[in-house]
Amino acid sequence: MAKEFKIVHESEIEGTPPTGVRRRHSGQFRLAVALGGEFEPRTGGAGPMGSTVTLWEPPHRFSNQMAGEGDFFNQLDYDISELPDGNSWLRYVHSG
Repeated sequence: MAKEFKIVHESEIEGTPPTGVRRRHSGQFRLAVALGGEFEPRTGGAGPMGSTVTLWEPPHRFSNQMAGEGDFFNQLDYDISELPDGNSWLRYVHSG
């Protein structure tokens, strides 16, 4: 049985969600916070490495997950909110 884990990271990033955190690229969104690949821009869409988009609410919320053989499970959650100074706050949760 795989050991469950949860990693939480929060930090300020430059730019607001509409301008600094997303941009359109080849018909798909690429999040500028380096999510690690291209995603079909919809809940249920395909993500990198065989993952599935489980939440698509640009530019503020995004989640994807993948499951594999045995007990393998991996989920990435991103929550991005705008700060009064024009920057954004990123909350990242990686669990499995």
